Amino acid sequence: MAFDRIESIRPISVRLLTRHAGELEPLFRQYGIPCAHEAGPESATLVFGPGAGRRKVGESLVHAG
Repeated sequence: MAFDRIESIRPISVRLLTRHAGELEPLFRQYGIPCAHEAGPESATLVFGPGAGRRKVGESLVHAG
């Protein structure tokens, strides 16, 4: 689909509490979804590479829960 191709080009980022980002980053890597962890004092951002689609990120969270 054309939408899937466009989505895969733009990076996805998720902002969350710093402690949660530290817990979720290894989980995403386990599912083959590399991400960068940009930590702040209270909140952090996980930035996913162009190969990670919203669907893949969401499915990883569902399977882990």
